[in-house]
Amino acid sequence: MGNINIQEGVRLAPFTTFGIGGEARYFVSVQNEEEISEAVTLAEKMGLPIFVLGGGSNILVSDRGFQGVVIKNDIKEITFDEKGEEVIATVGAGEVWDDFVQEAVTRGLFGIENLSGIPGSVGAGPIQNIGAYGQEISTTLKEVWVFDTKERKIFSLSKDECEFFYRESIFKKKEGKRFIILRVVFSLQKNGQCHILHQDLSKRFEKEKIILSSVREAVLSIRSTKLLDWKMVGNAGSFFKNPFVEDKKVALLQEQFPNLTLFRSSEGKTKISAGFLIERLVAKEDRTLGGAEISPTHSLVIANISNAKSEEVKKLGEIIQKIIFEKTGIHLEREVQFIF
Repeated sequence: MGNINIQEGVRLAPFTTFGIGGEARYFVSVQNEEEISEAVTLAEKMGLPIFVLGGGSNILVSDRGFQGVVIKNDIKEITFDEKGEEVIATVGAGEVWDDFVQEAVTRGLFGIENLSGIPGSVGAGPIQNIGAYGQEISTTLKEVWVFDTKERKIFSLSKDECEFFYRESIFKKKEGKRFIILRVVFSLQKNGQCHILHQDLSKRFEKEKIILSSVREAVLSIRSTKLLDWKMVGNAGSFFKNPFVEDKKVALLQEQFPNLTLFRSSEGKTKISAGFLIERLVAKEDRTLGGAEISPTHSLVIANISNAKSEEVKKLGEIIQKIIFEKTGIHLEREVQFIF
């Protein structure tokens, strides 16, 4: 098996923020491109599917586990290359996202401070096009280096080639699932400007001086009041995406809910708050199923409050989707990826 150490029957729950998941038939941690290539080749020889695991922050793994090869991406590196006012940061896919944000802020580099506190690995960020408080990873991302599992080649994809959209990228599409992310390259700024247009942030800085480190601290503080700490209560953050709705539908919803939370418009559509809809329309008796529960502090979060089974989380999500569709005609799409 070369340099890689293949393990059998490794329980996946401890590798996920949900704390849910059965055993992987085979499990291998990889630290570089050569080990990734070797693991992919081995899976192909055995005729088994692969699943690339990062920080486990946006997935729900079946209690039955994964009958294939789980490749844990542990490629670690962070380098900063100054180009005048611009600093190019190259970050290994296995680095912890918030550790990178902390390092950037400590160095006085602008561009990702609003993304503080998001769990998971750097490599998972482009897949989801993670975003929060008015920033998205695609804003500062320059390119993504990938290993093509079909062609067995390593190359980079530009920002445009990544096809970023709200919580979407090429890596979620059929043609992009062949790519394993190796490292991500960012363009950060020495003398940038903090973005505090989000209402939660703008309130914080009405009287307080805006400095880079204080924006990070504010984001972490706001997140702590709204989102559950997955180390204390298992969860995968937002379970659903905020839906884009046509303006006619928005007008009808505003008649029903005068305080409806709206976001930026896009191509004749407006993004509305899925959490608002869940909070208003899902009754108390529909908020818990077995060990799974809609978080009382943030309605977009489904929490593992008591040894929840994967099917309980999945079913609760489906119940929420059904209720929202029946009452508004809106289909909520999941953010969380199912490994079933």
